[in-house]
Amino acid sequence: MKILDKQIPQRKMPLIGMKWKHMRSLQGRGPLPGHCVIGKNASILCLALLLALTLLAIPRAANGQGNPHSQIIPGLIVILRPSGFDPSSFTLPRGRFLFGIDNRTGFEGLDFHLNRLTGDHVKEVKPRKGQHDYREVYDLSPGDYVLSESSHPKWVCRITITPN
Repeated sequence: MKILDKQIPQRKMPLIGMKWKHMRSLQGRGPLPGHCVIGKNASILCLALLLALTLLAIPRAANGQGNPHSQIIPGLIVILRPSGFDPSSFTLPRGRFLFGIDNRTGFEGLDFHLNRLTGDHVKEVKPRKGQHDYREVYDLSPGDYVLSESSHPKWVCRITITPN
């Protein structure tokens, strides 16, 4: 291909990186080999699709308005196995979080206790008969906590809530 009386080798070069003199010489010749040129309507459609996907990704309750139950909060599920809690300890920042226990021991009628490490009682949970999983939203103050089960002293999960 001859451009401005100089021979240049034919190569795949993106249109974005080309100099204006090369762009002027390509007018009316179509795209370079191996390149695709998107029309104006397709570009607008791509931008509209990108905007729509971005708006869908933003939580609707992020501005603090609306139903407080529709806000997205972090969650943590602890699995109780015959060997104990998994994980046996975790750390979370201060704030609301969904806490769950999935009972995979095969035992029913378990009695869970959440206490501060200092001994202060925070919560007692006794799932209903036939209920194997438990979920509740907590907003614990910073400190160290212990989750345990009354009949099995070796089943212990240590929880640390940090100030931030």
